[in-house]
Amino acid sequence: FVVKRGHVAHAASQLVRDLRLVMSPWCAKNLREKKDNKLRDFISIAGPLSVTHLQMLSQTDRGLYLRIARLPAGPTLTFRVHQFSTMRDVRKTQRKPRSTTRDFERSPLV
Repeated sequence: FVVKRGHVAHAASQLVRDLRLVMSPWCAKNLREKKDNKLRDFISIAGPLSVTHLQMLSQTDRGLYLRIARLPAGPTLTFRVHQFSTMRDVRKTQRKPRSTTRDFERSPLV
């Protein structure tokens, strides 16, 4: 899962959507979050859905933070995000932007 916790800026919400798109097809693109959802709710549903990792974006007055947690009881890594670019920003800077919805339907060949 890729979720946001608490109140985050609009650009950070766009970053959450971009991360979900990048992680597809193994991530819930249309995951709906509500204000009354608790972290416990995501952890309890993760087992039946075979979700192994949880990425959370939260924002404080000091900055934006990304936490990556291994479920159900693994370690949690916390990163402070100093700067980021959304897919929309990257597309604006490209001369010939190529983007279709089919780009993210299958995993890349390595």
